[in-house]
Amino acid sequence: MLIIYGAGKQGLRILYILEDYGVKVDGFLDRDKRKVGETIDSVTCFSLECEKVKNEKELKIIISPKKNSGIYRFLKTIFPKSKILYWEDIKGDYPLKISKEVDLNKIRTTYFDIRKKMYEDTRNKQ
Repeated sequence: MLIIYGAGKQGLRILYILEDYGVKVDGFLDRDKRKVGETIDSVTCFSLECEKVKNEKELKIIISPKKNSGIYRFLKTIFPKSKILYWEDIKGDYPLKISKEVDLNKIRTTYFDIRKKMYEDTRNKQ
């Protein structure tokens, strides 16, 4: 099961990029009670207490940004057997089971190009 932590703007960006490359995302994980239980762009948002997620044997959670190691430690206490992956660390050997045609380094580059463009657009508006 592949989950993205955070159903906000950052989580949606990651979802769209992964979907563009054929990666199936099984859900979001969020603390915001207003989002929990909702379907966001056809992906369900789960709570941190969700038994379905807690009982998943092969749970992978993507988190971002990497500099926020508090999220990593927080999630590890709730989901100790899960594999928590920093979005920014995507490499060719990224532990997602997807087809070999998908160039994960290209996904990472695309993601950072989008972030750079958004930053530039924000600065131009000021």
